[in-house]
Order: sequence, then C-alpha cells, then structure tokens
Amino acid sequence: MGATWSYESTDVYTTAGHLWSRIAVSSDSKYIIAVTLDDNNVIVKSSNSGGSWTNVNLQNAVGNYNGLWMSWDGKNVLVPDHTNDLYLSTNYATTFTKLNAGSDIQQATASEDATKLFMAAYNFGIYTSTNVNGAATTWNLALSLPFSNWTGACASSDGTYIYFTDANAGSSGLYASSDGGNSFSVANNNGYTTSPMLDVACDSTGQYVHIVTSDILYFSQDYGATITQNYLDDFIAVAVTEDASRYAAMTTDGRVYYGDGTVGVYGSIFAENPDNSGYSTNCSYTDAALDANDHMFGASYDGYLVRYDIAKDGVPKPTNYPSFAPTYTPTHVPTYTPTHVSSNEKDMKLLALIALVAWIPICSVIFFIFKQNKNKKKGSNTTPSTYTVSSSIELVEVGDNEASKQL
Repeated sequence: MGATWSYESTDVYTTAGHLWSRIAVSSDSKYIIAVTLDDNNVIVKSSNSGGSWTNVNLQNAVGNYNGLWMSWDGKNVLVPDHTNDLYLSTNYATTFTKLNAGSDIQQATASEDATKLFMAAYNFGIYTSTNVNGAATTWNLALSLPFSNWTGACASSDGTYIYFTDANAGSSGLYASSDGGNSFSVANNNGYTTSPMLDVACDSTGQYVHIVTSDILYFSQDYGATITQNYLDDFIAVAVTEDASRYAAMTTDGRVYYGDGTVGVYGSIFAENPDNSGYSTNCSYTDAALDANDHMFGASYDGYLVRYDIAKDGVPKPTNYPSFAPTYTPTHVPTYTPTHVSSNEKDMKLLALIALVAWIPICSVIFFIFKQNKNKKKGSNTTPSTYTVSSSIELVEVGDNEASKQL
C-alpha cells in the first residue's frame, strides 16, 4: 500500500451558501482559482497562496461552472460557462476573453501555453482549436456525440494527449486522443463503463491517467491504452501532480485517497473530521487539486475550500495559510440505544407462555378423572353427573411480561 501519510487541514476560504464545483492550483500553489455551480456567478482567485482572495467577473457569464482548467505555472486559465460561453485568461486570471464558443460548454482543457484548446459541449461532442485569437477563435468538431454529459478533462503539456470523461448513460467512458485532438476514441475500458465517469486527471506528459466513476477508481500508466481497477468507493474527483509523483481521489463522503501517482496505490485514506465509520462529518467534496509540495486542495458543496498539508512518515509540514473558522457546523443524530429486550429474553418468555397454555387442558382432564374416582369411592347409586370440560383460552398481549386468560 506504500508509505504512511498524515495530514493537517486548513480552511482557506469560507463562503456560506455557495456550491463550490471546481478548484485549480498552480504547481507552486501560488495561484489558486475556484468556481461555483450555483447561479450567483462566483469565481474567486488568489495570487499569494491563499493569503488573500478577490472576485473574478466574466463578461455576460451566468455562473453554471462545471469545469475549470489552469496551466501548471498558473498563467493560463479556462473557465467554461455551461449556459453561455468559454473564457480564457493568459495573464494569471487578471483578465478574461470571451471566445464565442457557444453555449452548453461543460469541460475544457489546453496545452500548457494555451495555443491548443479543447472543449466538450453537452449533447454535441468534442471541439478543438489551434487558432486561438480571442473572439475570432475558430473551432473544429473532432468527435460528434449527440447524447453526452461531460464531467472531466485534462491534456498533456504539449497538447498531444487529451482525455475527456462522459457520464451519460449509454455513452459513458473515457474518450482519448493521442494525435493532438485530430481524432478521439473510447479508451480500452475493461468494463468500467457500467458506472458514470465523473472525472479524469493526468500528469504533464499524459502518460499517467487517473479516472473515477461513481464507485471505482481507475488507473493507467500507458496513455490510457490499458486501464485497471484500483479501489471501490463513492468517488467524485481526482487530481495528479505535474510530475505524477502524487495523486489524490476524493469521495462524496469526504474521504481522500492519497499516494504515488505513477503506480496508482494509495499511501493513506483520511477524512476531514471523520466519524466512527471514517467518513467526513462536514465535507461533501466536488473537486480536488494538487501542488508540487504535498499540498492537496478540495472544493465542497458545504461552502468552503480546504487545503491539506500532507507529509511522509507521519511528519506534518507547517501550514502557511491563515485559518478561517468554518461556517458549517455538523449536526449529529443522537446515538440510538435500543430499549427493547433482547431476542433471547423474548424467546424464553414465549416458551414459558406456551408451556402455561399447554398445561391448562391437561389439568382440566386430571381434575375430571379425580372427581370420577371420588364419586365411585362413595358408592353412590345415582347416575353420575355428566361433566363437559371445555377450554377456551384468550391471550391478549399487553407487554413482554403479562397475558390474560379466560377458562
């Protein structure tokens, strides 16, 4: 399973009421950007490792942000607005340009220098562009997929290897290209399409690919040529470092799998404020990101972003982020303590009741015989009385210890 890892967590940004859907981080974690899925059109960014945050405003954006991409150096950023368009920044999210890509854009990724763009549109397919020129950017349809629901995207730094995940029933799978987006095909699935594909992440070369479905974590170390199943859990998001030295996979229950990204095994599983079952009590994760210094970032539906400082061999690394008090206070259902008697006690009481009922007619017969013999001993010449023995028993359950009888 690999080395043992420990972690310390810090809430780096807290905003009640927002459904954070995506988070992206540069390799040095200096640049961070996060987007929401609600209609409040909220995008926040930090250029000092989370020391301070500012809002980002996109021209005519509505705010349904399903996807987000940032180059490893943090300079280039893509924000697809599902309702409106695709936005590109080439200056560390200082300003954005609307690319007039149309609506229904769910996911987007690019080469490191953002000269090759790749996007996926809901119920349409995958588009590519090598003519990036602001509003005059032109697009080519690389894969037509009329019934599709795109959930994840990543690409190698040179734009040669591109991966998209589709969660739509009937077409769910990992769609991969090894020729710069000229063609796409479903990767060798080994049966993984039985569950919706929810996210994909790869390193800068595109060789190491990690995929999550709603219940399985998958891994490939040969550009998606072969894919193997790793672990079962309620996964939602996955991230890989630039050099593939680390990967992290998050679950909807707040559990995190963390380990070596080149072999796919995890070194630890942990959760934010875990309960007795090992699940988080206050994190419903939606996305994950990693930097090059054993820092992992998570976005959640609970209104805050979190950073984990992770270290090998149980040695925590210091945190450089200011601590923010979470606005979410978990409420727990009181532990239920059964008040009924055990099954063994009930069985004993039932047996005793059955024995009592069985003895009643027996005692009646004995009493009848005794009276007959008593009359014979008196030598009476009168005709013996005829005795009719009837037994009518009515049981009314009033508790575990009581019963009423009528003879």
